[in-house]
This record gives sequence, C-alpha cells and structure tokens, in this order.
Amino acid sequence: LNASTALIMGPTGNPRPSGHYLRQVYNLYVRPFFPGAAPFGLTTPEQFQPFSGIPSLTFDESVARGASILHGAIMAEYAAGRDAVVLGFSQSASVATMEMRHLASLPADMRPGPDQLSFVLLGNPNNPNGGILARFPDVYLQPLGLTFSGATPDTIYPTTVYT
Repeated sequence: LNASTALIMGPTGNPRPSGHYLRQVYNLYVRPFFPGAAPFGLTTPEQFQPFSGIPSLTFDESVARGASILHGAIMAEYAAGRDAVVLGFSQSASVATMEMRHLASLPADMRPGPDQLSFVLLGNPNNPNGGILARFPDVYLQPLGLTFSGATPDTIYPTTVYT
C-alpha cells in the first residue's frame, strides 16, 4: 500500500493529536512502512467518563462517535482517490476496530479495497491475543458505559498490531 494519507488518532484524553504526538507515532509506526504518507491528526472524542472528567462521554459513546468520524475521513480519502493508513492508539484502536467491522458489513463496491486502506493499532484493547476488551465478549459494565466488544476482526485490510 502506498498510502497518501495517514489518519492518526490519539488515545483516551488526547482527542486532538498534538504536533509532537503526530511526529512521534508517524516516525515510529507509519513512515518506515508507508513512506510518503502525509500525517493528518484526526480529532475524535477519546473520552471515558469518569476518568476523563464529569461530564464526558462514556467509553462506548466515545468509541461510537469516533468510529463515525473515522468512517467519514476514510470515505473522503477513498472518494478523492487517495489511499490511507489509519493509526489508532489505545481507545482509538477500539475506534478503528469498530470501523473495520462496519467496513466489512458494506458491499464491496461501497468500501475501499485492501490495496487502498490499512490499519496500524497500538496498545489495542481489542487485541485478539490478550486485549482486555477481547475477553468476556458482550459483558457490559453499566457504571462505566463500557462493553467488552470482542476481538479486532480479521478483515481484508492489512493490519499491524503493536502491543
């Protein structure tokens, strides 16, 4: 994949990735494998009440909103004829997981192909091999608004998971 855009999201508490964060993760995890991809900090909620303050979104609400934002960004790149790589860290890796599931549910002609999109996930809570949210699928912790949403799916998209 010769990604032309790197859509980079931050972890919980970092909704708008800073320039320092963008440079750091881009240089370590994107540039060596996707040279020439232009880094773009994608703003997503990245909240987890009560840990991100009160009031704020629950984890599930934040991930759902983030996935909607990510989907819009991916589809904008796709519509413009640009390839993309998505980088998610911690909560935003869960955002990417939700988006991967959504893309898999779409007809093939309504989503990017595997040569147009890939994912890089850091500290993924949905890691199929040991991620906390991959354990006890569908268990819901109501006080935290947190659902154990299962493992990141095996999809058509090249995906690299760093733990």
